[in-house]
Amino acid sequence: MENESTTNTQTLDKAEVSAQIQSAYFTPPQAAVYISQSVSTIYKLSSKRLVPHYKPGGKMIYFKRSDLDKYITRRRVASIEELNQEASLIIRPRRLRR
Repeated sequence: MENESTTNTQTLDKAEVSAQIQSAYFTPPQAAVYISQSVSTIYKLSSKRLVPHYKPGGKMIYFKRSDLDKYITRRRVASIEELNQEASLIIRPRRLRR
């Protein structure tokens, strides 16, 4: 019986998180879930101004979903295939000059 209530609570939590992710703006705990970081990390990112945030009332902070998306995709690492393609574009023109 206890396991059933625990499972229902976990399901509700997942459903709540899913609903919250549809929002355009997040509170720090919601932002933490969205980018898979701790709430502490979210506060550090905002205090260091690494992630844009909003303070409409002067105290409570909010994060825009698109700003969080930009933050997590800002340092893309190219694949080996992409690096090889880029290198071949650089090397080919030099070979044609000879």
